[in-house]
Amino acid sequence: MAETLHDDIDVGAVFGARGMRPLWFSWQGRRRMIREITYIWKELDGLRVLRYFSVTDGAAVYELCFDPERLRWSLTKVAHESA
Repeated sequence: MAETLHDDIDVGAVFGARGMRPLWFSWQGRRRMIREITYIWKELDGLRVLRYFSVTDGAAVYELCFDPERLRWSLTKVAHESA
């Protein structure tokens, strides 16, 4: 089951010739290393183009959102993987 959030987060990301790639993010006082980016997409919010990343740290799946106009990252969903 996924939990919907709108938490501002700090993200370490690489911006290169092949685009942008988040490497880690801090949430609830913990730095979470991204093991894999499972999906990338864009959505319009009015005139803004938001960039979304579905990522996993091996324990949960997270949905990160980057707003390039505001230079802000947010965590929008969390789904814990079952054991």
